Amino acid sequence: MKKKILENAKKFKEIYQIKTPILQELLFFHRIKDEDYISLSLEFLNVIEALYSGNLKDNKVSYKKSLQIREILYNLPALDIIANEPKTDEEKFDEVINKLKNKYDYEYLRELEFDTFYKIVNIFKKSSFYLNTGKRYTSKFIYPFNFDVLFFDLSSKDLGVDRRFFTRGGEVLFLMIQRAKRFEELKNLLFESYTQNKRFSKIFNMLQKNTERTSFSYLGYLAKEKSELFDKLVEDLISIFKKDIPLNDKFIYMSLINGFYFVHFLLNESLNYAKKSISKNEKIVYVIEVLNNKSDGVRKASKIVYKFNEKLILEALKSVYNVFDENELKELNINEFSEVEVKAKRELIPAHRELLKPSIVSDKNTNSYRYLISDLFLKTLVLINVNKKMLFNEFLNLLYEKYGFIFSNKHLNLKQPFSENDFIKNEKRLFKRLKALGLLENKSDGYAYVINIFEEIGWLLNM
Repeated sequence: MKKKILENAKKFKEIYQIKTPILQELLFFHRIKDEDYISLSLEFLNVIEALYSGNLKDNKVSYKKSLQIREILYNLPALDIIANEPKTDEEKFDEVINKLKNKYDYEYLRELEFDTFYKIVNIFKKSSFYLNTGKRYTSKFIYPFNFDVLFFDLSSKDLGVDRRFFTRGGEVLFLMIQRAKRFEELKNLLFESYTQNKRFSKIFNMLQKNTERTSFSYLGYLAKEKSELFDKLVEDLISIFKKDIPLNDKFIYMSLINGFYFVHFLLNESLNYAKKSISKNEKIVYVIEVLNNKSDGVRKASKIVYKFNEKLILEALKSVYNVFDENELKELNINEFSEVEVKAKRELIPAHRELLKPSIVSDKNTNSYRYLISDLFLKTLVLINVNKKMLFNEFLNLLYEKYGFIFSNKHLNLKQPFSENDFIKNEKRLFKRLKALGLLENKSDGYAYVINIFEEIGWLLNM
């Protein structure tokens, strides 16, 4: 391990020109920061688009800029005022073109009636991520209806690739997926899914004419060549994209499961290096509360496991740090472990929290984080894993075996004892929650089944 890390360090520094400690990159990946689950998947889809369009070659990638439409949608605050002025279309377009700041020609907009132009702008604004946030205009995005409407995060100063919000997590996610056994199958499903819905392409191209892309640059780095988790992630994504549900819904389900597996991989790799587990089975586990009005043994256990998993990342880095001598550490840009620790706390630790917030991490009704299942993630797990119906107890077993989720006393294998009765009550709350969501029913045979209703009626997400 030590020899391989040092060999990789030299090549890594040549490619990425990083001056800070590079131990976490060489153990895990380069890189993730406080990227949220939507940004992670948007960045990933941009890589898939580059692959589809022939702009991913020899581990180097070029992304779409689409600056004209971004300038119009996100950097033209005066548009609403202009639209309501008692002026001719020509006069209104004169004002719009005057106020648009980047280097591109916008005369093509005059081919449209102003009302049509304004309606198209509002369609895309209403379908945008981060519209009402303080993010710069080059870091706001249209919902990914297809490849044509995708574009990458850019600097608002030099309009080149910037890693402030797309921090390479989506590139790392692509590398995980690319190294899975069923990658080709998933790739074809993604290509098929994101080259349809040409209605949005048509109106997008009314506002965006320039086809400029970023300069080619190296993808992120992933230390692991193969992993069972990569295969499981791809299998779950294939399950999502084979379902007959709207693509918009698939994107959300994909984003949730992508965020989970990204963190799950990080924790499993940390376990491999640190050789410490809170579970008697020596596996990564998540004690997951189904929301309770008061604190109990489940919540206490969940907080403890959350903190253990968080610290496990640092334990892994420390254990590997200790095998190097002073000269070898210099090759890794390290003087002392505190530098490694500070970097991990700034980048890896927040990823554990931020990527899992929409699925299983929350501080609701408490003053610290723990694992708490969201309704949307419950729906995602049913969508992926249940083919028509599955016995409730089988569903519980699957969630534990596949993902490490502990809801019930049946899987309570922690090294520290907790109240089994509280876990029995937690299981009952899960039962009731699934039933309330329409995902569980009691049959005449006396058994309770988790049911997959998605293929029959779809599920309209209120996002």
